[in-house]
Amino acid sequence: MLQEIGDEPKMILLNYPNNPTGTCYSNKELESMAKILKKHNCVVFGDEIYLNLSYNPKQRSLSYYIPELVIRGSSVSKDLACGGYRLGWCAFPETLGKLFTRCCQYGSSVYSCAPVPIQYATQELLENQELCTSYIEKMKDLFSHIIGELIPFLDNTKIKYPGIEASWYVYLDFKSYKEGLKKIGVQDSIQLSHYLMVNYHILTVAAQHFGDDSLSLRFSLVDFEFDLEKEDIKDVNIENMKEGFQELCTFLDSLK
Repeated sequence: MLQEIGDEPKMILLNYPNNPTGTCYSNKELESMAKILKKHNCVVFGDEIYLNLSYNPKQRSLSYYIPELVIRGSSVSKDLACGGYRLGWCAFPETLGKLFTRCCQYGSSVYSCAPVPIQYATQELLENQELCTSYIEKMKDLFSHIIGELIPFLDNTKIKYPGIEASWYVYLDFKSYKEGLKKIGVQDSIQLSHYLMVNYHILTVAAQHFGDDSLSLRFSLVDFEFDLEKEDIKDVNIENMKEGFQELCTFLDSLK
């Protein structure tokens, strides 16, 4: 496709780690893609909004291979695990200076201003590299621990899910329970999400909201109590999530 476009200006949007699955391209895959993109002089918007929460300590950005072609996008709410802090940014290489200027011009009339206190707080964090790195590492350890505690619940079911390589999500496919779900009037992911909410108080995002017609749901692993400064990660309170996953397993057993 890039070859057919030829010398015309072009950009590709690359989302990794992926939302909603939490999966990521390997460094080898990124390197292979970089060679093709560089060959065709294709600019890339790297949607790297979960890259800092990758559980692979050696995970790279595509910009490692083609820095002159990659615009990196991220945010406080995702990459730094500060849900609700609505502040994001894009980092342009100097080689795309003209595009940067044009985007700033359009951006000023498209986006509203992020709250000023959050801007100052984010600036202070990002400029303190030691603090920022320490915080990110603690977040990765925290979510890795939470996932390790919850995955055993899923492994005792017929639910399918991709390898969890980043972020705080699990994307669960219920297709093995399709016939049982039909018997209770559930035939798509939106109906399944609603059923779990009403009957079990389990909140999810349906696959259809991601343009996916499968019988999948995204679960967010954020219902926990923890003081990052005072407690050890192993002491994080995830009893609500454990109870929810146990109820999910009970529900699935009733479909057999």
